[in-house]
Amino acid sequence: MKRSIVLLSALVLIGTASIAQSPQMNKMGQRQKMMHANSEKPDRGERFAQALELTDAQKTKIEEIHFAAMKSMKSVKNTIGEKEAKLKTLSSADNPDLKAITKVAEEIGDLRTKMFVSQVQTKQEVRALLDEKQKFKFDNMNMMMGKKDHHGRGGDGFGQMKKG
Repeated sequence: MKRSIVLLSALVLIGTASIAQSPQMNKMGQRQKMMHANSEKPDRGERFAQALELTDAQKTKIEEIHFAAMKSMKSVKNTIGEKEAKLKTLSSADNPDLKAITKVAEEIGDLRTKMFVSQVQTKQEVRALLDEKQKFKFDNMNMMMGKKDHHGRGGDGFGQMKKG
C-alpha cells in the first residue's frame, strides 16, 4: 500500500513536471528554429552590398565609416539613456518640477538631433563612395528604409555591414 502511494506520487510529479515544461520547451524550440532560419539569410549589410553591387574596397571603406559613426554615437546614446531615466524619475515624483522635466526633455531632444545629424553625415560619406548607378539605387533604398516595415519599425538607412 505504502509502495503504491509512493509510486503514484512519483508518477503525478513526473506528469506535472512534464506538463509544466512543455510550453517552455516549445518556446525554446521555436526560438532555435527562428535563429536557424535567420542564420541562413544574408544579414542586412550583405543584402545592402549585393543590391548596390559594391566592390570589396567600397565594402571595406563603408564598414570603416559605419564603425567610426557607431563609436562616436555610443556616448551620445548612453547619455540619452541616462537622461531618459532621469526624466522618468522626475516625472514620477509626488510633486514634479516642470522646469526640471522640460530642461531634461530638451536635452534629450538636442542629443537626438545630434544623432540624426550624424546619421545624415554618415549617409553622405557612404554616398560619396558610390558611382552614379549605385547612388541611384542607394537613394531609392534610403527612401524605402525610412518607411516602417510590417512590424512597425523604421529603418536607420545605414545598411550596416558585419564582418564575417
